Amino acid sequence: MAKPRVLLFCTVIACLCQITANAQSAQIAPQQFDVTSVKQNPSQNTDSNINRQLPDRFTATDVPLFFLILDAYEVNGHQLIGAPDWTWNKSYDIVGTFPSDNHPQDHEIHLMEQHLLEERFDLKLHPEQREIPAYDLVLAKKDRQLGPQIHPSSMDCAAWAANGRPKTIAASKSPVSPSGERPVCKLLTTRTWLSGGARTIGDLSRSLEAMLDRPVVDKTGLIGAYDIDLQWARTDLHADTAAAAPTDAPSLFTAVEDQLGLKLVPHKEAFHVLVVDHVQPPTPN
Repeated sequence: MAKPRVLLFCTVIACLCQITANAQSAQIAPQQFDVTSVKQNPSQNTDSNINRQLPDRFTATDVPLFFLILDAYEVNGHQLIGAPDWTWNKSYDIVGTFPSDNHPQDHEIHLMEQHLLEERFDLKLHPEQREIPAYDLVLAKKDRQLGPQIHPSSMDCAAWAANGRPKTIAASKSPVSPSGERPVCKLLTTRTWLSGGARTIGDLSRSLEAMLDRPVVDKTGLIGAYDIDLQWARTDLHADTAAAAPTDAPSLFTAVEDQLGLKLVPHKEAFHVLVVDHVQPPTPN
C-alpha cells in the first residue's frame, strides 16, 4: 500500500518542480513589447522625440538609431563604441505597445527597447573599460564673463511643478527655438540647437556629451540654474565625421565659446563602455 503514496508524492514533487521551473523561466524571460512597428524616417527633420509616458505604448519619432541604443541601455554617447556612421544618419519611427493594462516602469521599458533592438536590428554588444577622448567644460575667459546666450535663472522649478506646471508668460524668448519659446524647467536638445530654462551646467554637459559622442566633464565651477540657448551646424554633431555640406552656422565648439562663454578642452580618461559587435538595418514589419 506504500507504493501508491510514494508515486503520488513523487508526482506532486515533479509538478512542483515544473511549476518552479516555469516561474524561473518567466522571471528570466526577456521583457518585450506586444506589437512593434519600425520604419525609417527619411524626412531629415532636426526634431526627434522619445516618449515613454503614453498609457499603452512607447514611441520614438525621427530618432537616429545611435540615440535609440543610448536610450535603451541608459548610457551616454561616449559609452557606445563602434556604432557605424549610418546609425547617426538614418532615423526611425518606432512604436511598441505595452503587454498589459498596467503602465510598465521606465527600467522595464528600457528592457523592452533592448529586446526590440536585438530582434529587429540584430544588435550585439559587449562591455569593456577603455581610455577614450573626453572634454573638460571650462570657462573661456579669465574674467569669468559668460556669453550672451546664458543667463542666471531665478525660476523655482520645484514650486512650479508643485503648482501644477502653469504656463509662464514672463519667460524671456529663446533666440534659437523656432517657436521663440524657451522650455520651462527642462532642456530641449535637437540636432542643430538646444534651449533650456532653469537648467544646470551639468544638464548642459550631458546634452553636449550626446552631441559630441564623448564625455564632457563640468569643470566650470558654476552653480545654480541658467537659461541656456545654443545653435550650431548640424554637420558638426559627430566629432569624428567631416562636414558633409557647407553651412553658415558655427561648429559646436565655436558656438559653445561664442554664445555661452565656455570652452571644450580635450583630454583622455578611462570609462566603462559598450562596444557594438554587430548591427544591421531593421527587418521588415
